[in-house]
Amino acid sequence: MKSKSFISRSFISALMAIMTSSICASANPRESVEQKAKATKLKTFIAEQSRKLRLNANDFDALYQRGRAYNDLGHHENAIRDFTKCIRLSPDCLDCRSFRAQSYIDIHQDERAIKDYTKLISTDPDNPIWYIYRSDCQLALGKIKKSIEDLTQSIEIEPTQSAYSWRAEAYSKLGRNDLAKQDYIKRDSLPEDRSKDANQKFAKSQDCAPRRRYVGTFVFDKNLKEWFPK
Repeated sequence: MKSKSFISRSFISALMAIMTSSICASANPRESVEQKAKATKLKTFIAEQSRKLRLNANDFDALYQRGRAYNDLGHHENAIRDFTKCIRLSPDCLDCRSFRAQSYIDIHQDERAIKDYTKLISTDPDNPIWYIYRSDCQLALGKIKKSIEDLTQSIEIEPTQSAYSWRAEAYSKLGRNDLAKQDYIKRDSLPEDRSKDANQKFAKSQDCAPRRRYVGTFVFDKNLKEWFPK
């Protein structure tokens, strides 16, 4: 059973998302038109890939591209199905597993996402990004200590401002404000450019980064396609 704090966070995040969506739709109708146009293009693209797959059900590129399109369209069950087939055809495809993990997160199947990130870590252990992404799932499930362990591992590989900030947040949830303060000090001692360069260097595909769910705490860097704490 989840604690009240996690239920409250999820409820508030969902409410904020609905309010933000309504405000944006009324304030910028052009954006809504562009979103519809994008959805139409994605559906057309999906139909094209589906035609290829009717000719060859094991066409890896068609499965991968259709999976990404399903992911962008928000059809996550279909995306998971396509990426699962891709993984069977090419078990070492890092992007396939990372995109599938993202889709799992978007339908609140964090346990399955954790399994994918664990596999990514075993395949690509020197990439700190996988530890950060897995820590996000751990925190969403209330496994704060495991989240801290992942963030610590990420920091040991490559210290970044984002990892220090997220670990500080996790320490605060445990009531260890002393450790949180130390992490904020360490974060501020790192040059911002170095932190961002590290994220760019190690992320195999920023497009398959999971969407951080702590809306009130983080801001989105459009250039890096990554969430950073305020």
